[in-house]
Amino acid sequence: MSKRKCFVICPIGFVNTETRKRADEVFEFIIKPSIEKFGYLINRSDLLSEPGLINKQIIENVLDSELVIADITDHNPNVFYELAIRHFIRKPYIQIIEEGQNIPFDIFNVRTIPINTKDLTSVEEAKKEILLQVENIKDKTVIDSPISSTIIYKDYEKSNNIEKKKFIELLETFTHLAKDVYNIKNLLKEPENVLPIAYLEESISRVQKKYYSPEILIEIGQLVEKLESCLKARKIDKDQIELINIEIMSLINKIKRNSMDYEY
Repeated sequence: MSKRKCFVICPIGFVNTETRKRADEVFEFIIKPSIEKFGYLINRSDLLSEPGLINKQIIENVLDSELVIADITDHNPNVFYELAIRHFIRKPYIQIIEEGQNIPFDIFNVRTIPINTKDLTSVEEAKKEILLQVENIKDKTVIDSPISSTIIYKDYEKSNNIEKKKFIELLETFTHLAKDVYNIKNLLKEPENVLPIAYLEESISRVQKKYYSPEILIEIGQLVEKLESCLKARKIDKDQIELINIEIMSLINKIKRNSMDYEY
């Protein structure tokens, strides 16, 4: 009896690149140990050995494999092209992504497993989640996807059934709301959007145009270091923002007191 096939689509990159190194690590240490327990024969585009056109072989594997695992890390266009084919045919698939990266809005509601290859705890959690998802879909031949759901909704729109039309109106409302929340969430992931760099640069440049006492210059330096540290960490919580804002206002007041001709 031939084994069921699992095909992995992911950013591969050239040999000896960071992209290839990550692809190999995820393949060997996360996907393989999880999938092989279920008796799958696992493969990837660069491991295909059959002679012939590689693109044809990839698409055939995407179409024919009982399971596809798609790594959408770095938003690789080839991965999304192949994933869209899988979504359309509604055969089982699992999505994974490097932890901390954004999931595009069109597929943000598809359960996607985050993986941090530098964190052993994250790796183990990802393996458990893959096992769980395979367990849930192993006996299914057809599953929902954003494409199949859209086709159903289009049929609902054409229907004369009032309840179906109400459902579509409600769905559209929640979709707009979800997109707003998605945009806000992504905006707040960037510290620069919470504490704009332009504001900091303008403030610092104004300060540097004037002469201030050594004490104030030391405070300015400490504040700049604190801001830079927050930005490098790419994580600023609400309490940090409040404390930094208080320090900025306190420093502004000191500057005003020490330089009556300072225009802020």
